Amino acid sequence: MKMNKKKAGIAGALAVLLTGTALAAGGTLKREGVKVQSYESLDEAGYCTVLVYMDGSDLESDYGMGDSDLKDYKLTLSLINVNAYENFHNIFHKLMSNLNEKLSEEEYQKLGQQRSMFLGFGSRSESSVPEQVDMMDLCKMMASLDINMKAADDEVTVSSLEKAYSDLVVYSVSKGYSALPCGLSLYIPSPDNEWFINDMKVYDNLNFCEEYRKLMVDYKTYLMKEDEIEWREPSIEDNYIWLTMDSDDADNIADAYLATYKSEEDGTVYLLSADGDVILNRSGYLKAKTESVFWGLKGQPISMIESIDSEYQTEYISPILYKRKGGEWEQCNMYILFSDDVPDGEITSITSVEVDKQIYELGEGDELIPLYPLYQFDEGISLKKEDEQKPADSDIGIMEKSEGKIFDRSYYMGNVIDIKSLEAGDGDLEKISIIDKEQLKYGFMIRDTKMNMYYTDIIEK
Repeated sequence: MKMNKKKAGIAGALAVLLTGTALAAGGTLKREGVKVQSYESLDEAGYCTVLVYMDGSDLESDYGMGDSDLKDYKLTLSLINVNAYENFHNIFHKLMSNLNEKLSEEEYQKLGQQRSMFLGFGSRSESSVPEQVDMMDLCKMMASLDINMKAADDEVTVSSLEKAYSDLVVYSVSKGYSALPCGLSLYIPSPDNEWFINDMKVYDNLNFCEEYRKLMVDYKTYLMKEDEIEWREPSIEDNYIWLTMDSDDADNIADAYLATYKSEEDGTVYLLSADGDVILNRSGYLKAKTESVFWGLKGQPISMIESIDSEYQTEYISPILYKRKGGEWEQCNMYILFSDDVPDGEITSITSVEVDKQIYELGEGDELIPLYPLYQFDEGISLKKEDEQKPADSDIGIMEKSEGKIFDRSYYMGNVIDIKSLEAGDGDLEKISIIDKEQLKYGFMIRDTKMNMYYTDIIEK
C-alpha cells in the first residue's frame, strides 16, 4: 500500500519515537542491532503497525504470535493511529517549550538523580545508562521537576499528553522488560556519547519538535560541565561500610552501589558484586551492610552488577565469555532478573558484545567463563567502551585476548562452567559463601547526576 508524503513523514517520525531510526514505508532496517519492521505501514483507516525486536527472526506478520514464538526476544509491538499524531506532537511541543523556559541547572541535577528509574531500551555495558528511554517516564519526570510551573498547569499539561498518547498508541504489547513500556521511546544523551551530534541529526532531518531538540542540547551542555567532587575514604563499623561527604556533594549523587571485591594471592583484586541496597542520606553520608554471600552457578560465584532497580524487579548484568553448543567463544553480557515471582533470580538472556547485539538463551551443551572487572588502585574499575572491546582484526580468536587469568586487560577470568543439564539445575542460580573473609574488600561505586561513575578507595574488615 502506498502512502502520501505527509503520512510517510509521520510514519518516519513515529519510527523515531519507537526506535530512534527513520523507517521507510513497509521496509526494514537495522540500527545498533535493533531491527524494525513495518509489515503494512498504514491501512485504510490510518493505522500504522511497527514491530521492534532484537536481531533477525521469523516472526509472523499476522500478529498472531504466541509466547513460544517470542521466547528469545525483547519485543514491543505498537498499533499507532497516525491521524492522532499531529495533536500528540502539538501537546508534546508545548510541554517541552514550558520546560525550556524554566529548567535550570538545579532541575537538571534532579533529573540526573531520577534517570536510572526510567525504563531503558537497547544495549548497554556494565557501567553505562541507556540513552533510549520510555517517553512517558521522561515526560512525567521532567514535568514534575518544573518547580516554577503552577501545579494546576503542570497537571493539565501532563494529563493532556497522556490523553493524546492514548489516542495515538491504540494498542501495544511487550515482552522482556522490567516494566510495561508506553510504546514510544525518546533519546536522552549520556556524557560519553561521541555520536551525540549525529544522533540528534536523526531528529533534525525529520523536523521533530524543535523544543525537544533544544532541551537535549542544553542537557548535553549540563552533562559536559566538570565538577570537583572529593570522595573521602570509607570506613567500616559493625558490618556496615560508611562514606561521609559534604551535603552539596551528596546532592550530586544519582546512584550509589556497594562494591564488593575479592583479592587473590597474587594481589589481583576484582569486582564480585555491585548492589544498590545502599542508604543515601543527602545530609552527607552513604551506608550499606557488607556481604559475604553471593550468587553463582555450579559452585562458582559470578560478578553481578546492578543495572535496573524498579518497583517490582531488579536486573543485573554479569560479564562472561560464552560458547554455544558447537559454537565459538564470544564476549557477552548475561542478564539476570529478580522479582517477587522469582526471588532466587533467573537468567533471562545473554547478549553478545562482539556481534551486533545478538541475543542467546542459555541451553544445554553451552559453556561459560565468568569475567570479573579488575580493580586498578589508581583509577578504580576501567572498563573499555563497547566499540573498543571488539578486536581490530576479526581473525583474532577471543582466547588470544587473554594472558593467564586476565582477559583483555580488563577482567579476571573464572573457571569454565558446563551447562550439561538444565533439568538438573545447571542453569539455576545459587548462593555461595566466601569462607575466607579476609579475601573480601569493600567500597562504593557512585554515579553522579552527570552520569559519570566514580570508585572510592576500598577497605577490608
